[in-house]
Amino acid sequence: MPRKIYVVASGNNSVNWDTTKTAIKNNAASFADGFKDFGAGVEEYVTCPGCDRDLPLLLFHLDHIRAQARYTQTNLGLLGQAHFVVLDTIFNRQTEARIAATGGYVTIETGSKYYPKKGIVQSAEIWRNDLRNLQFLCSICNSSKGDRDWETWGKSEVDTRPLARRWKEQNAVDMAM
Repeated sequence: MPRKIYVVASGNNSVNWDTTKTAIKNNAASFADGFKDFGAGVEEYVTCPGCDRDLPLLLFHLDHIRAQARYTQTNLGLLGQAHFVVLDTIFNRQTEARIAATGGYVTIETGSKYYPKKGIVQSAEIWRNDLRNLQFLCSICNSSKGDRDWETWGKSEVDTRPLARRWKEQNAVDMAM
């Protein structure tokens, strides 16, 4: 069964990277793993899945798990209307939306049946902004990952593999000595 696609739509039913980043930034506390004092007062933090470091949320990059540079979706219409969930820019609130997806475009309608607000978005933009395809990575891990998929980067045997594994291996060697 195909997974649902969660996207954030702006007031005019457009979906774009700026809207997604702004909505996540404005709702940062809901994405944080907790609160810590890093020396400048208590702030939200996230544990980087690549290196296992706890860092302030403001230092993280928003990364695509499946690299957006390598994939495009031209016909999300095959998923059908039931597989799209549109959120407004205030999270935890799902917008009542009528969605039609065909031939590389997604039409999102909200509002009343007689006075709908309609937005037409390219399928590739919907895929690029899918909230389930996004994660926080620290700048070092995100730069190292580049345009590769998370799984490809994580299984790599060269220096660009996730730093957590390298650090754990190094610590194991240090502990054995």
